[in-house]
Amino acid sequence: MKFLISVILSIVITINLYADTIDLTDSNEIYNLNGQWKFIESNHIDYSLPNIDDSHFRLISIPGLWRQQNIEDINTGWYRRKIFIAENWRGKKISIITPSITDAHELYLNGVKISGEGEIDFSGKCVVNDSRANIVHIPDSLIQVNDINTLAIRVCNFAGFAGSSGNFLIGPKVKIKERFYRSFGWNAAIGLVFLFVAFYHMILFLGSKKDLSYFYFSVACFFAFTLNTGYFRFTYWANSSYWFHFYFFNSGFGIMPMFLVFFVHSFFEYRISFFVRFLNYIVCSAFVLFLFSGFSIDIFKIYAQYGQPVQLLIGVPYAISVSILIIRAINEKKDRAKIIGIGLVILLLAFGNSLLIYFNFVNTINLLPEAFLVFVLSIAVALAAKFYSVNEQIILMQRHHSDELERKIRERTKDLEEAKKTAEIETGIAWIAQRESQEEKEKTEKLLKEIQKDMTTAQKIQQNILPNNLDRIKKLKFATLYKPVSSVGGDYYDVEEIKPGLVRAFIADATGHGVQAALITMAIKSEYESVKDLLNSPARILKYLNDNFSNKYKSLHIYFTAFIIDIDTIYDRITYSSAGHAPQILINENKLEILSHRGNIIGMVSDVEYDEEVKDFNSGRLYLFTDGIAEEFNEAQDQFGDERVIDVLEKSKSESLQKSIDNLYSEMLNFVGNARIRDDITVVGIEYMG
Repeated sequence: MKFLISVILSIVITINLYADTIDLTDSNEIYNLNGQWKFIESNHIDYSLPNIDDSHFRLISIPGLWRQQNIEDINTGWYRRKIFIAENWRGKKISIITPSITDAHELYLNGVKISGEGEIDFSGKCVVNDSRANIVHIPDSLIQVNDINTLAIRVCNFAGFAGSSGNFLIGPKVKIKERFYRSFGWNAAIGLVFLFVAFYHMILFLGSKKDLSYFYFSVACFFAFTLNTGYFRFTYWANSSYWFHFYFFNSGFGIMPMFLVFFVHSFFEYRISFFVRFLNYIVCSAFVLFLFSGFSIDIFKIYAQYGQPVQLLIGVPYAISVSILIIRAINEKKDRAKIIGIGLVILLLAFGNSLLIYFNFVNTINLLPEAFLVFVLSIAVALAAKFYSVNEQIILMQRHHSDELERKIRERTKDLEEAKKTAEIETGIAWIAQRESQEEKEKTEKLLKEIQKDMTTAQKIQQNILPNNLDRIKKLKFATLYKPVSSVGGDYYDVEEIKPGLVRAFIADATGHGVQAALITMAIKSEYESVKDLLNSPARILKYLNDNFSNKYKSLHIYFTAFIIDIDTIYDRITYSSAGHAPQILINENKLEILSHRGNIIGMVSDVEYDEEVKDFNSGRLYLFTDGIAEEFNEAQDQFGDERVIDVLEKSKSESLQKSIDNLYSEMLNFVGNARIRDDITVVGIEYMG
């Protein structure tokens, strides 16, 4: 690769061999001094003089790094270029915009030093490194009008980064100042936009309860800010330390595109391929080398020669990988893929152009910062559209459900209270038989039979709202147990694959038993169904449910515990959140864990936050419960308890999933004996099948 680059550069140099003297004929024009300059590896101060014989100098490019032009292991060098200043410049003020020249430089005109950045000692060693671009006003007395003038630049090499980047311009003082400050302001503004977008999306990440697409995009934008700030040497305006500039600027190489790749995978919900993981290892290794560069000059030289070029070149396979993913997303008609695709096309074109500029293949304008800004804004638009779409759907669902649901709950609660005044539903007939006349018995029996019929219907409805056909979910096996203490109960659960590779399970336990608790489960189901496919984290769903039941249903005093778990079969992990719910059990790789992360019971206090936890889940079983099975008592008033639940499940690890749940229920019944079952019992078993 290095040999090939050298050959191509030699061809480029040969083509431009005779591009020596630049003629400044129009006093209103700005001229570009980029191109081939004569160069010699020396520290001799006489090379600043105009009449020195430079025929034996070699030709190298400005802009361009020394190491890319086969200049290595030297401390100091001289650039020379001749310019002809025509008669019509007489009396005009002339200024120069110097490029960023690394690591320090002195600029001479006709043998007289007119500016410099950093400090070079008499031996040619860099004393102070400073590579910022700047504006230089040439003294009138030094300008030879209607004659050849000689520009010379003395440059020192600290450890392998010597060279130049950016435009080298000369022209009228007023226009040069305008160009310099306009460019300065524009590039600073781009950097500030990157920084603002980074902080804004980090805030969205913290508020979205770990939506990683916001996090990855925020980090990528921050490193875009460091790259932009370092590339235009704004770092030196903030702090004159070379090492501050070095670490600030180079931190983004490789890391920024890596986080962009992470973002694209997360946003479109694709698994990271082995190839991308391999690239990540390379980038991280180069980043570690970069971190240690400040501790040893030898490590610094290794990073300068190998680490940074690798970080730059690895952007090519990253770009290819991202392009493939976005094309795939467009073909699959994923939302907002086309918006990001347009931004990516613009970025890739600018990235290719910047690589050609970096390796001196072309001498064009570097529009990479502007192109990346367009790409960032396309992603920001896509994220904003996603956020708006989700919230719009939530609002529509709320409007659709809220009034109707509250009306039904009020009607059912009223019916329930009237039924309670008459008798307990399950024992009503026997109670009336002992206390009422035959005529009253018949009327009441007829009424209670109608109620019993309604209860049977309610029981069937409640059974039908529970999920079935769970066998269609790939990689997971399910088994369930649902035993209400009466005809209907206050437990509710739901399992659904909300998108390919992501299964969401929900279990809730309403206060009370019987009809009232059953009606509450209908409200829970309705509210949960409205957001389970829209909100992307368990904690956000619990917050939504709590806010609704604490405010919209405040007068009904509805309280319940709940537990939500997302099972990601692509990344083999679970994310869960709890609202005062009983501890759940994870058996992973033959190790039993208690998922006891707890939050406030829903409906008690409004405007509270719920936390999440993430764990690996690539084998084993999950058991989700309500508290009924652990809190049953025998005749001696001993509680079955969590320890017995754990003991039974551990002993049943070799049994099938359904058998382990059946064993648990049987053990509980044996323990309770003749005592009355006091609470609804629900168990959902989930086994990872790989």
